[in-house]
Amino acid sequence: MASQKVEDGGKILIVEDEESVADVMEMYIETEFDNEIIFAKSGNEAIEILKKDHDIVLVLSDYTMEDGNGRVLYRFLKESSLDPAFILVCAEDNIDPADMPEFMELFENRSELPFLTKPFNKEELVKIVSDFLKTKIELLSESYSPISADRFLIFKEMPVQAFMKMTGLGKYLPVFNKGAEVHEEDFKKYIDKGIQYLFIKKEEYEDFIKVSNEHLGLKLGVEASDSEENKSKLEEQVFLQFHSIEGIHRALRDLGIKETTIELADRFYKTILSNLKRSPKMASILGKLVTKKNYLYQLGILTSYLSVAILEKTEINNNENSERLVTASICQDISLDNTELAKIVDIENQSFKDLPFDTKEQVLTHPIRSAQLLVDQGIFSSETANIIREHHERPDGTGFPRNLDSSNLGELSCIFIIAHHFSHRLLTEPLSADTLGSINNELKEKFSQGNFEKPYEGFIQSFKS
Repeated sequence: MASQKVEDGGKILIVEDEESVADVMEMYIETEFDNEIIFAKSGNEAIEILKKDHDIVLVLSDYTMEDGNGRVLYRFLKESSLDPAFILVCAEDNIDPADMPEFMELFENRSELPFLTKPFNKEELVKIVSDFLKTKIELLSESYSPISADRFLIFKEMPVQAFMKMTGLGKYLPVFNKGAEVHEEDFKKYIDKGIQYLFIKKEEYEDFIKVSNEHLGLKLGVEASDSEENKSKLEEQVFLQFHSIEGIHRALRDLGIKETTIELADRFYKTILSNLKRSPKMASILGKLVTKKNYLYQLGILTSYLSVAILEKTEINNNENSERLVTASICQDISLDNTELAKIVDIENQSFKDLPFDTKEQVLTHPIRSAQLLVDQGIFSSETANIIREHHERPDGTGFPRNLDSSNLGELSCIFIIAHHFSHRLLTEPLSADTLGSINNELKEKFSQGNFEKPYEGFIQSFKS
C-alpha cells in the first residue's frame, strides 16, 4: 500500500481497546502533529468508520482485540479501495512467528507495514508516524508554540501575533495582531468555547517567554499600598501567580533561563507571604484558588500557600525554608507534561495499574527527574530538590519512588507532603464541607504520627485565626 498524500492534514485513526493506551498515543501525537485524531475500540468498529470517512490517512491499530483484531482490519484495507497508511501496534511477545504464523503474512513487506511494540515511548511513536507517512505534515514543534489563552491577559497590548489552530486543516488563523489592545472579553469568548490555547510563531517563543516573565515579575514585585484604590486584589495576585508557575515551568524545561526564573520565584514567594499575612484564615484563600482550571498550576499555588502557612506554625519557620517549600511547589511535577499522570498519587489505584509499562515508569520516576532538573540548573538548594524527590512518599512507606516511611522523612518534606495531599484532594473532589471533613479525618488518621506530628499540628493551626 502506498501512503496517501496529505494536502490538508488528514485524520489519524487509533484502534485500541485499552483506553489508557489510546489516551497516551493521542497525547504523543497531538503534541507533534497537526492532524485530527479519531478512535475505534475494535477492528470491526474501525472498518465501519473507514467505510464512511475517507479522510483518514493513517491507521494505528492494536493487534489483540475482541470483535476484530488488527489482522482482520489490515486484510479489509488490502481488499478495499481505501489507501491509508497502516501501522500495527502489538506487545513484544505477540510477534514471534513460531507462535503466531499469521504474522508472517502481515510482515512480508516491512517497507509497507511497519510495527510498533509495546511498551513504546513518545520518540518511537513520533518517528514511525513521521517516517511512514512520507508526506509533509506540519509539525507543531517546527512552526507554532501553544500558549494558554488567558496568559495574554497580563498584557495591555499584544506582544506578538496570536493564532488559532484550525483542527484537521493544518492551518493557523490569525486572531490577534501584535500591538493590539488586550480586552478580557475578546479572550473570554475563545475560552468559553473550550479553546485553552492560542499559538504564536516558534521563532517568537523564546522572546515571548522572557517578556512575559519579566512583566509578571515586575507586577508581582509591586508593593500594595494601604489605600483601597491602589491595593492589589487577592484575585489578581492569584492570577499572576497562576501564570508565573507556567513561566517557570517553560523556562526551566524549554529554555533554562536561570536569572529570570530565580527572580520570578523570589517575587512569587514574597507575594505568598504577603497574602498570607493579609488572610490568616486559609479557607478564604482556597476559595479563590479552586476556581482555576489547570490542575498542575492550581496544585502549585495551593501547595505553596498551605505549606508556607504550616511552616509558620513550626519551630523551623524561616525565610530560607519558606522559599524552599514555594520553589518545590512550583517545580514538583515539572518533568510531567500530562496533567492526568500528575493526578496519580496512589500506585495501588486502578488508574495507575492500567497504564502501559513505560507510562508507569514516568509516574514512578517523575519526583526524581523533577528534582534532577533543578539540580542541573545549579541554582537551587539541595533541600529543595530533596522535598521534590520525597513529595509522593507516605508515612507508612507505601509511597514512591523509594518507599520511605515517617522515620526517614525530614520535617520540611512532611510539611510539603501534607500540603500536597490536601491540595490534591481539594482539586480533584467536589468542594464541600463533607470533602473538607473527609480530608481532615484522613490526615488525622494517617499523617499525624512520628515525624508528621508537628507538621500536622501546624496544618490544624493554620486554619485558625
